[in-house]
Amino acid sequence: MSDLGLQELVGWVEHSGTLSQFMHRPLGEEIVAAYRRHARRLHPRLHMAGLSARGAVLALRCDGALTHVLAGMRASGRNEFLAEPEAWESWVQLCSSRGAQWTERLVAAAGGGDLDAHPLLERLVTEHGLSEPGWFRLARLGHPDGVGVVPEAGDEVLWYRHLLEALDAMPQAERAETGAAVVEALTDHSTWHPWHLGDWAVPLLVRLGATEEQVLWRPREWPVSVTAGERERYHDEFLAAVVERGHGFAAEVVAVAEGDPLALRGALDLVELLVHHHDLPLPTRREYWKAWWRDSSTPKVGRRWQEQFLAACAVRDAMAPFAEPEERMREVEDAAVAVRTAGEVDDAALTGALIAVWERGDRVSSQRAVVQWVQALALADRLRVERARLIAVLPVLDGVAVTFVTELLLTLDLDEAELTEIALVVLPHGSRAVVRKVLGALEGIEAVSGELVETVAMVADGADVRAAQQARVLIEIWGGNG
Repeated sequence: MSDLGLQELVGWVEHSGTLSQFMHRPLGEEIVAAYRRHARRLHPRLHMAGLSARGAVLALRCDGALTHVLAGMRASGRNEFLAEPEAWESWVQLCSSRGAQWTERLVAAAGGGDLDAHPLLERLVTEHGLSEPGWFRLARLGHPDGVGVVPEAGDEVLWYRHLLEALDAMPQAERAETGAAVVEALTDHSTWHPWHLGDWAVPLLVRLGATEEQVLWRPREWPVSVTAGERERYHDEFLAAVVERGHGFAAEVVAVAEGDPLALRGALDLVELLVHHHDLPLPTRREYWKAWWRDSSTPKVGRRWQEQFLAACAVRDAMAPFAEPEERMREVEDAAVAVRTAGEVDDAALTGALIAVWERGDRVSSQRAVVQWVQALALADRLRVERARLIAVLPVLDGVAVTFVTELLLTLDLDEAELTEIALVVLPHGSRAVVRKVLGALEGIEAVSGELVETVAMVADGADVRAAQQARVLIEIWGGNG
């Protein structure tokens, strides 16, 4: 057996009786030599074969790497030891026999924390009277039943419940100290923790007394993305946690978040939830309303949607066009039906607020977004009632907005003064299509001003052949009338 190969070594490990028997089986020089030759490839093979615990024992007895000793405690290795209590005690004693210095090196090899190795390390540290590392406090919180090594859907809730129950079982002083350590671990990249909490870290932080900044640290780093099926339960738990902290805490979370784009990108839904549930004043920061337009502006029944919409319209250059126009348009259209049915909207107020965005002279992208909202909310008929405001706002519009408003106005029964005012604004700068429509509407005008003739003459000399022809015909007609 002096040239024992890898496969033969795996077979020898596998057929060495129970774990307890394997632990005490004599090792010949050939086994030790074979282990040292094949250790790097052996341990993955043992892990795949469900023999991780035996790999840890072999690493220890052959003076192998401490990382292999620790690796054998994880996953299936931990289960192997738990299945044989006698083997577990023998393993602890075998490790302890290596002495205090070896134990210190093993603890150091565990780095900032190792939940699976903690039961062994805690026993060894206690037996040798060593100082325990700070992460032991977190490891004592344990591991929820039913959660595997690889995170799965639903594990986050199990971890959340487990940690709360473990903390609640502690004496008050210990709970406070451990809770503070948990908060630190969840809000510091450099601190180890083994918990697969995901989005559920946020309500846990609230329940453990974290500051507003600490609560928002999590969604800044990892945006909240609860699935639709979990959203109601998650929101209920988050609100219940905040209620325990009081109205003032809710207001502080909103105050901190509303000016922080990263926090808003990660937790806008939660911030909006607090505003609604605690009947807080609406945020005033531009950052909040930019995020609201982007991520949360879909009409919602029972969520103060119109109040928020009007407030968002009042913020300069905050509105942005739909990212996916067709899909977003359908989404808003469907949602608008629900809020109208619930009697929670006033179309006149919505229309006035949207026109005000144009009147304020917001940037072109915001002007285009107004057009999309008018269409999605089916406000075109209501907009026609505001013909005077629409004509007055034309000079500050550009692009899609000026085309949309002009075409809307041309569907009305305009008098000659109104048509002239529209033409003087649109003909010099409008799109080809809308210029042609305005020229067509001017055919019935009789009272023609000199300024209008000059403006139409400019079109007659322009590059658009069709519009130029229309303009020349108008000038001839007006000349004949003169």
